[in-house]
Amino acid sequence: MNHTHFLNRQRQIEAAGIALQEADAFAELSLISRAEYNYVWRKVDIWTGVKYALKEGRRGPAWNDASLRFFTPIVKAAFEIMPGMTLQWGTSGLPGLPMRLVDDQNEILSYDERKMVFMLSGRTDDFQGSAVGMNTGLELHRRDYDEGGPERDFDTFGLFVEIIVGN
Repeated sequence: MNHTHFLNRQRQIEAAGIALQEADAFAELSLISRAEYNYVWRKVDIWTGVKYALKEGRRGPAWNDASLRFFTPIVKAAFEIMPGMTLQWGTSGLPGLPMRLVDDQNEILSYDERKMVFMLSGRTDDFQGSAVGMNTGLELHRRDYDEGGPERDFDTFGLFVEIIVGN
């Protein structure tokens, strides 16, 4: 589990007797936690995890205050078909337990979301001096906003091919 805490306080800044920034104009605390578990059995690799993020802050009169919370469960499974070739499935958000973003300062931005990817992934260590990775698959994506009506929500799918060449 990883934790990151961030607190930033800014003091008053003056130049030639003029206040360019008020004291305590920006104070924010962020926390990101992730717990994960990995299980390997023969050619099957299963990875599960949850991620939680929190951001609270007071940004002074010029900006809105921040109050965000984010939570997502994640599951990924990979099956090695042959060396360098895997069949993978992954999801962030589960039925009944979706990825969730809550913005307490602007509730129109809060939503539930689920993403699922099914792909074939191949890689080679040497192609004319470079490593090559190729992924092809299907992505399903659904987002439901708390406010704003169904015209803001979306439910999409996409087919993709990704080629990465580099060292």
